[in-house]
Formats: sequence, structure tokens, C-alpha cells
Amino acid sequence: MEEVEVIQLLRHFRHDLANEVQLISGYLQLEDLQTAKQYSSKLNRNLINQQAFLSMPLPKTIVASLKSAHLSSLNIKFEAVIDQTPTIEDHRLQNDMTTLIDLLNNMSESVGITDALFIFKQYTNEPFELNVYVDQLCADIGYKLNSLFRECMIEELEKGYSIRYIKKDK
Repeated sequence: MEEVEVIQLLRHFRHDLANEVQLISGYLQLEDLQTAKQYSSKLNRNLINQQAFLSMPLPKTIVASLKSAHLSSLNIKFEAVIDQTPTIEDHRLQNDMTTLIDLLNNMSESVGITDALFIFKQYTNEPFELNVYVDQLCADIGYKLNSLFRECMIEELEKGYSIRYIKKDK
């Protein structure tokens, strides 16, 4: 990633954070403390999630994911639950993330996907797991994921869908 791209990403994140702070400030000026508290709590949760994601020992994956998300038309969020050093190789997950975000972005118009959440999971003595939640799902996404990834489980959830695959490095 070039320096100019890094600066653009940092500007994007600063802009998003400034918007959130401005929103909270507006509610405080209106003396709507309840709504200000809600947005403040939401911002705090988002910052904690971002910190966990950015602290993963997978720098190539982080940079590729952030870049792909920034260039995407989708609203993409990342979370991480890491109990031990990930068992997946950084370059492998980097490629998988780029492929997944490109796939969802390419299908967004036809399927109606607007939001995606990626949760990186590494529990102690377990294989690495990546959960992908989207607001819309169709059989075509499942078919494409099954053809791209060997171990893939698609599960319908109460509030949307989960595309979960487990990658094991040998």
C-alpha cells in the first residue's frame, strides 16, 4: 500500500470519527442526554472493536481488509476475538479477505447487500474462524463461497445471515 493510500485511509477514519463526535455534540447542545449517551456508548463499542481488529498480529490482512472496505460501496465493519496467536497465515487470510470483499461488492447490486460484518475468531486450541455476516443472502453467494473455499458453512440467523468458513493451515 502506497503512502498516499495510507493517508487517504487515515483521513477517511478521522472524518468518520469527527462525524460521530459532531453527532454526539449536537445531541448535547439539544440537551438530549439520553440519545447522546446512546451514541457515545455506540462510539465507544466501535472504538473497542476497531482496537481489537487493529491489534491482531495479521498486518497484511488488516491493511488489505481496510483498503478493500474503503474502496467498496458496502458498509463494512470488522471485529476480532483473538485468544491466542492466529493459526492462519497472514498472506492467506489477506487473499481470502480481498476475495470475499470483492465477491460481496460485485454481488451487492443484484442481491441488495449494503452491510457486511467480518468477525475474526481465534480461540485457544481451535482452528481459525472467520464469520461473515451480510444483510442479504441468496443461493448464488453460497454457491460461489462453496466453490471458493473448501470448508464453508452457511447458516441463516434470526437477524440476517452468516457465512462461516474455517481455514486450517497445515
